[in-house]
Amino acid sequence: MASNPSTSHLDCQNECREIHEKKSQLGHLARILARRTQLERQQLCSTYTAMYGQDLVEHLQRAQAAGQRNE
Repeated sequence: MASNPSTSHLDCQNECREIHEKKSQLGHLARILARRTQLERQQLCSTYTAMYGQDLVEHLQRAQAAGQRNE
């Protein structure tokens, strides 16, 4: 994410939207999260909770479980 605080916040919100919309595409989500630092992942989790009212980790775990049931 960019170092500019306002850009960083917007990038974080955009990535949270992308994660939310592509929850069934776990490989894509893994690539988004893998290229982030621990601090950036924590910011994504906080922003995701603020935007969607649910924990990002729990959201991803449910998406993974749903994907396994559909295989």
